[in-house]
Amino acid sequence: MSLSPNERAAQIMEHLVSCNRHGYSQYSRNGDGGSEMITLSDGSNVTIATGDRDCSSAVIDAYRSAGVDVGGATYTGNMRSCMCGTGNFEWMPMSYTAQRGDIYLNEVNHTAMCTSAVPDMLAEFSISENGTIDGVEGDQTGYESHIGTYYDFPWNGILRYIGEGASSEPSFGGSQSSGVPAIMLQARTTDGTVLPATSYPDFAGWKANGPIQFLSAWCTDSAWRIDVQAYTAADGWLPWLINPSNINDLDNGAVGNSGPILGLKMYLYSPNADYAVHYQVNCGNGYYPEQTDTDVKVGMDGYAGDLSNPIYEVKAYIGGL
Repeated sequence: MSLSPNERAAQIMEHLVSCNRHGYSQYSRNGDGGSEMITLSDGSNVTIATGDRDCSSAVIDAYRSAGVDVGGATYTGNMRSCMCGTGNFEWMPMSYTAQRGDIYLNEVNHTAMCTSAVPDMLAEFSISENGTIDGVEGDQTGYESHIGTYYDFPWNGILRYIGEGASSEPSFGGSQSSGVPAIMLQARTTDGTVLPATSYPDFAGWKANGPIQFLSAWCTDSAWRIDVQAYTAADGWLPWLINPSNINDLDNGAVGNSGPILGLKMYLYSPNADYAVHYQVNCGNGYYPEQTDTDVKVGMDGYAGDLSNPIYEVKAYIGGL
């Protein structure tokens, strides 16, 4: 399967900041006139310029090399207008949670690319080995270009790629049916925080507190039943629990164990066989596709999550089959 353009850009940016042949320079910010070929995770090859970059030329070049029209953007001061002007990007406020491939932008001084939403990691070109705007070609210090934890530069906003093939949050296929109870979710995160119970469209979990370690789920009508099963790295699939509705009872009232939850299964038992539980999880890089009960069909694996990365958020509602 081919990579989306924003994933291609993220992988190109990761190469630029991790390869010591690319350092920081404003004088030779578009490379040294040579070229190199790099191979992305889908096996495709991309040709990029050898040599140095600065903060904006690196981000712009990553998307341009990924095959995306950046509208002639050349520096931080015109990135927003040029890139959004193509229709391939939209401007997001800082209240938006940046996803992999999104671009943090200070329109006067700096830019960096998000490579991971949770934890929020930034790939950037910072400064030459001399602490100035130019130096010897290549990264002499390991810090001229690098990936580090998020910080507020401060940023004015976020450029988000929305062109064809963008990785975006899959939306639920329907909505909560009328006349049916709500599904309540309550999470306990790995830092020990017990978060308030929520129902759709709100989600359970909060990334600032870490991944979900225990999860309770129940229907607001006792005639309806929700069964839940969790997957963890230590024990694989744990036993099913019926209406695990007490987050303080970690044996029978919530699914989970000593580590973060990596996968979830939910199944609805109801007076009307025309309904199912629809659920969706976020493992830190946006929501995975919706699942319905334990169905296995196109776009559905019978469980939510990828069994490798911790789950940070869960949504669930009762809808049609």
